[in-house]
Amino acid sequence: MNFNAENSPRYLWIKGPANLTVESGTIEINGAEFTSGEKVLIHASRSYIMKLFPNSNISLVGGHLSQVDGAGREEVETYEEWKKKAQEILDSCTTRKCRIAIVGEADSGKTSFAAMLGNSFLKKGEIAGLLDADPGQNTIGLPGFLAIGNYSWKSIWPREIGWEKLFFLGRLSPAGLESEVILGAMKLARSLGDSHIIIDTDGWFSGIRAEIYKYRMVNSLTPDFCVMVGEKDEKHATFEKLVRGETELVKLRSPPRRAVRNKEERKLIKGDKFISLLNSSLTRTIDLNSTPLLSWYSSPFSATSGEKNTSDENQVISPELFSEADLKGRVCALVSPDGWAGGAGVVDGVRGKKELLVKTDYTGEIKSVQIGYIKLENNRLFELLPRGVAVGTRTKTGAGLYKDKRKV
Repeated sequence: MNFNAENSPRYLWIKGPANLTVESGTIEINGAEFTSGEKVLIHASRSYIMKLFPNSNISLVGGHLSQVDGAGREEVETYEEWKKKAQEILDSCTTRKCRIAIVGEADSGKTSFAAMLGNSFLKKGEIAGLLDADPGQNTIGLPGFLAIGNYSWKSIWPREIGWEKLFFLGRLSPAGLESEVILGAMKLARSLGDSHIIIDTDGWFSGIRAEIYKYRMVNSLTPDFCVMVGEKDEKHATFEKLVRGETELVKLRSPPRRAVRNKEERKLIKGDKFISLLNSSLTRTIDLNSTPLLSWYSSPFSATSGEKNTSDENQVISPELFSEADLKGRVCALVSPDGWAGGAGVVDGVRGKKELLVKTDYTGEIKSVQIGYIKLENNRLFELLPRGVAVGTRTKTGAGLYKDKRKV
């Protein structure tokens, strides 16, 4: 298929999967401009407004689920409002390094606006950090982790920029671990020093507990701007009252039409990143006599007794407390000597009582191993709930493969 713009800009709505080539002229997606000869990949379950500048032409090859339509008036208005607000934020950050937090419900457009900001800074000749504070649907890192990277090249989907540092949470939801998520986000933000930082948060934003959690994150990270992305009728009165006076609150409407991922698509995205580790050719043997094995942010309940913990401190554990079946498939963090998670792994087994076998693509020195409550089994990513929790096990599924984009 071919599409062109003649004497005036043309706006299209495109849903992946699709590959497009700019045959002539210039196009723009999420603030990133692409010129003649450049190619753009539109991933499955992603949708964008694409702006064709005058005298531009593209060719497009799509999959059976792809879709291309002319953008409606409200879609064009929303896209241009986003661009205008992104530019206003950039103009305000000319003489200072800014932090911009983005909050909203799942699939509201938070990550797309984060990409627009990152591309806008890059177009201005500056590199902004991107802090991915969503442990469930982590875009640039891995599920169960928080991550930070640098928007050092144009990208319409931040997954492509990769991660620089990881912080292990060991769970897929921030609920119950709000303080730990905030701690991790603060540590990651500090690691970038004096830099522009875009903070992309998770989609838990409904209810008083979620609003207070998001306020605590804003209060702790002290962003210069807090961008709320959402539908016109969404009400977050408590959050708005709390953040006013502490940060400049910006409200943006969500794109009127966007690809909303169903539960199965979300499961695929979560599981895919860890399945690639099982297919890694590297199995590392870790001597637990010299390498501590830590139970990481388990829960308010003991993993071994089911009784309520009286301390939230993380514990050094022995594999003797678990059967090999308990440990096999557990997602873990391999901690480097500097205290950061150098990489992720999936436990492949136990040899004897003091050797842990881990599938991983991390080749560096390991100071300790952090074990969380996520398990990969039969291509399914489970979040395990310790004994003492009345709710049943939640499952996350994945089948396809893609390698994580960690920069080396």
